[in-house]
Amino acid sequence: MNKIISVLLPFYENKKVTKILRSKLNDLNDSGEFDIIEDKSSINIDILKEKYSETIAIKDKLEDKAKLNVIGITIAVTLIMGSTGLLNNISNKYNQFLIEWIVFALFSVSVVYLFIAGIMAIKVLIDENEIYVVQLKNVINTPEFLNDDYIRCITKNRTKNLLRNNSVYTSYECIRNALVCLFILLILSTLPVHFESNIGKTSDKDVILTDIYYSASLVSNTNFDDLKQSIEETISSAKNKNELVADGLFGLINSDGRVFIKISIKDKAITVLSIESIEKIIQ
Repeated sequence: MNKIISVLLPFYENKKVTKILRSKLNDLNDSGEFDIIEDKSSINIDILKEKYSETIAIKDKLEDKAKLNVIGITIAVTLIMGSTGLLNNISNKYNQFLIEWIVFALFSVSVVYLFIAGIMAIKVLIDENEIYVVQLKNVINTPEFLNDDYIRCITKNRTKNLLRNNSVYTSYECIRNALVCLFILLILSTLPVHFESNIGKTSDKDVILTDIYYSASLVSNTNFDDLKQSIEETISSAKNKNELVADGLFGLINSDGRVFIKISIKDKAITVLSIESIEKIIQ
């Protein structure tokens, strides 16, 4: 279980390790005790200088890695924020409520991972931008004092480098997790399958026709308001009887059987072309 938490929440593990390292660094500052060496004056000063230089070189390498992380993450986040086409493609392909929420969660988590990775990398460049140097006054003192100072700097710089490495490693772990999420999204997008959901869909007989238009000759009729009410009641009755189920021309007769209404349906829009009296048509 701890392993799973460490993989999914690398920043949580980072926090615990960082706390231990900072406690060690604070203890070194308070006690002034470093590597236990009985006769420090017997150590070759050149060896101490070499070890000291190594800690500075490691610091520079870790900071270079952090800078590369920041640049890569900036580019990645920019590309991700423009990936709405990928998300729409997945949504249209599966058309499933659960899949859409899974896609949203994966996308959000990947962005959060990259954001945290950037924060951890920037932290190396800002919060951990500190080195411990040999004091000039010890250079002119006895070799023992100079050796002590080198050992002090080497020990504290090594601890500081562990802090830097911990943050850089956590940044890489977050990038890894973000890439896994994005890879899953890519797989979902490219799978050669297509699902259709029946939720919210209607059959041809259930198509709702809401837009009604009238020809210019009807609108100009002085009795248009009275005619309009009768026409809409007739059309509504025909819709309820599922008589209007496809595009084309239709003829309707009003409730009292005295008026013939000619309509056209196209793309779910109804156009009333004309109305005539039944008696006039019979004659």
